[in-house]
Amino acid sequence: MVHIIQRRNEIDNLSAEEIASLLLFIKRIVETEKTDSYDETNTRAFINKNRIRVILQKNWKEDNRNWIVTGYGIIDSKSKELNLEATETIKTVNAQYGYKPEHSRLREQVGAATSLIQFKGAS
Repeated sequence: MVHIIQRRNEIDNLSAEEIASLLLFIKRIVETEKTDSYDETNTRAFINKNRIRVILQKNWKEDNRNWIVTGYGIIDSKSKELNLEATETIKTVNAQYGYKPEHSRLREQVGAATSLIQFKGAS
């Protein structure tokens, strides 16, 4: 999870709150399998929903029992910024779930991870 937090902050300039919302959206995509598109190879599954991509990779570190998940908003090719649909999705998740315990737990985990990495906007 730390790799998602660090990259989303460095590349997309997302705040800890926005990253917690993104993580919750990724979790919900994986759990519900309601997607816009899905593609699979022998070791990876690519899931797209609302211009957010989730990648599940099997055989992490050459062990078939290990899986790793990553997720990110797709960058707009013209503006080189996070796609508007992905940005709006993150805001919507925050508005709908920001006060719920599941989001609070993710926000706490993001907070703990930011103390381990150089995080833009951290106080």
